[in-house]
Amino acid sequence: MRFEFVTSIVQLGDGDAVLVIVLNHSISQENARIRVFRDTADGAVQVADSRDLTVSPTVQSFFDFRVQSSGGHWVQIEGSSDLFVPSVSFQRFDGSVFRPITDYLPGDFAVFEFQRLRLR
Repeated sequence: MRFEFVTSIVQLGDGDAVLVIVLNHSISQENARIRVFRDTADGAVQVADSRDLTVSPTVQSFFDFRVQSSGGHWVQIEGSSDLFVPSVSFQRFDGSVFRPITDYLPGDFAVFEFQRLRLR
């Protein structure tokens, strides 16, 4: 993957949810991978993984995760294109419905572009 979109840490409780939507705004098929991490005293632990997703042109892909252990959670979206338009909604379960706690819109992510290292 060439690009990485990352949220900051959001405190979630048991039963809360994370909803990730990735729109492919390119004219070609692209690949993505979505991971959810929980912060611990020993560092981040991966708690969910979409594995490899293939996203068709101008189509969005969804990934959701229900929290099983309270704590700080964050999302990493890897993509093969800078034309991915990601959004993440961290949601609290309120009796019978989910209510957004924090939403990450496309401009809210830390974005990293990976460079191949050259051997000299």
